[in-house]
Amino acid sequence: MAIRAISRIILEDHLGKKTTEALIRAMGGMEILIPVRPEGKNWQRILEATGREMALEIVRQFRGERIYIPLDAATQREAKHEWVLRQRAAGRSIDEIAADAVFVERRTARWVRRVLQQAKRLDIRHE
Repeated sequence: MAIRAISRIILEDHLGKKTTEALIRAMGGMEILIPVRPEGKNWQRILEATGREMALEIVRQFRGERIYIPLDAATQREAKHEWVLRQRAAGRSIDEIAADAVFVERRTARWVRRVLQQAKRLDIRHE
């Protein structure tokens, strides 16, 4: 079964902004099989994240589909910064980190330096 990656915009069009935010907060970055009927583990997770009315709407619109729920931008940015800090703590050079820092968009040594400088200012260490 193919996984359908659904953008935040599409989710908001189908479910509204409030429900989309709740779904992303609870399950962002996950693949989930939308149940055909309102029952089972995935139904329970959707129900807890969005409430009964919207959970039923999600099942109605996406039943039987395996979907990828996107992460929000802040979570993605935080994960990228954590990765850079771990790489530096492991002894890698800025150029090595930048060469491997291909997430979705291109990363540069300048970006790596900026992340490290910000972490230093905030006294964040990853060892």
